[in-house]
Amino acid sequence: MIASLYRPGDSWLHRCPAIWKLLTLVITGICMALPFGRWWFIGVLTPACAIAFVSAGFGFKEYLRQIWMARWVIAFTVLAQVFFQPWPRTVANTVRVLDLVLLAALITLSTPVSELLDGMLQALRPLDALGIRSDSIALVAAITMNAIPLVNANMRAVREAHAARGGRGGIMAWAVPLLVISLKQANELAAAMDARGL
Repeated sequence: MIASLYRPGDSWLHRCPAIWKLLTLVITGICMALPFGRWWFIGVLTPACAIAFVSAGFGFKEYLRQIWMARWVIAFTVLAQVFFQPWPRTVANTVRVLDLVLLAALITLSTPVSELLDGMLQALRPLDALGIRSDSIALVAAITMNAIPLVNANMRAVREAHAARGGRGGIMAWAVPLLVISLKQANELAAAMDARGL
């Protein structure tokens, strides 16, 4: 079974079909890559993400928590550009990446993995006519969408446990348990996929 960060609920976002959520994410990513309207699009999408978190029942606190969990992604995005791009473009690109991370988080929080996989299968089914296995691509995409928030959740749990024990031992005291947990989950996933012939 693929580990999931899904939170049950009955909000409009929970009821929305998975395929529409995925199409929204793809279309948003394409629109953000276009040169025109970049700033106004970001200006609309950023508060829209916050509103979506609140209206879906996750709350503004969860919105801020997701931003905090993405801090290393933000830092890497800034460092990769700050010395080569004008600062307005660096800010715009960083916010674009963050908005996409937040949208992906909304999808994983409001959609069970099984529905996510079914939605991807629907979207990718035309590839079967070309001899491409849409089920394998959908599975990889579903795993990828869940991987980053899952690793972040594991990191938070390990660091909280580390802090509860006094926080001694430096970075290795929590990095090693995090690595062990991640490898264990990867092995379980690989075994499950192998058992299903994937």
